[in-house]
Amino acid sequence: MLSVIDKRVYPAETGFVRDLYQARGSPDDIAQRLESFFFAPVDSLAASALRLLEAKGGSSRDWTTRLRSGWSRFLYSLLLRCPEDLDAFRRHWPLELADVDPGWEERYATMRGEGLPPTLADLIEQMAPDEVERSGLVTLASVIDSKNVGTVINNMQWRVLSTVGASNSLLTSDRPVIRTSGLTNRGDHIAMPISPTTLFLASQDTQMLDQIETISLSELVRISNRHVVRGAATYVYGDNASQLPFVAKHLGREPQHRLMQSVLDRRKHEIRERWLSMAKKASAQ
Repeated sequence: MLSVIDKRVYPAETGFVRDLYQARGSPDDIAQRLESFFFAPVDSLAASALRLLEAKGGSSRDWTTRLRSGWSRFLYSLLLRCPEDLDAFRRHWPLELADVDPGWEERYATMRGEGLPPTLADLIEQMAPDEVERSGLVTLASVIDSKNVGTVINNMQWRVLSTVGASNSLLTSDRPVIRTSGLTNRGDHIAMPISPTTLFLASQDTQMLDQIETISLSELVRISNRHVVRGAATYVYGDNASQLPFVAKHLGREPQHRLMQSVLDRRKHEIRERWLSMAKKASAQ
């Protein structure tokens, strides 16, 4: 059993890391741009969506496209933006960026402008560290803003279940999203505790959602808490200390499969395209 420390904090102190999205090595006015222009609006819109979920539930007619998309983007972002994810991204992004295959080199060679390095690998190698950092964070933001994933979540049926009357309250963690391996097949779903007595659910499978609603409240809370705590990395949050033994028994026993590596594999081509475009533009001058 792990040693678990019970610490009481204000809600605003949970899940907070200072300067998490700061572009390291950049001037202050540039370093905070991603936080100011992307993550802060994402979180602000999600807060508005959360108030609507708590007040009227997932099927409310008061949903606007902007609010619904904002909540979908926020859910997806939670799978990619935890501190450990950002640390891994920062470590591996320069390696992924430098991994240039022959096909990219051939394209670069056909459009390389005068004065540019002879190879794409050379061009990337000459990037300043702060430029590498910014390119990675911009790419991460573009991934979180994925229209494909957002559309899938937007088109799911959303439900909000009250667990008032259950024997325990819902726990949350630094890995709060419970999900299946996919989102488009029968039975695929997303779940997340959004308060000590409220569980958010989303799926395209109405029958599966109906079945979940037949589970007793205490059992539903137990299942959710088990997934959330076993998938946590470091922190678990609750409204009281009564479940500390449960947390100590299950904390981090089944770490969630992280999406960061697959993101890197899918998205590193975007930065290549940027450099190829720059080479083409230079060659035309």
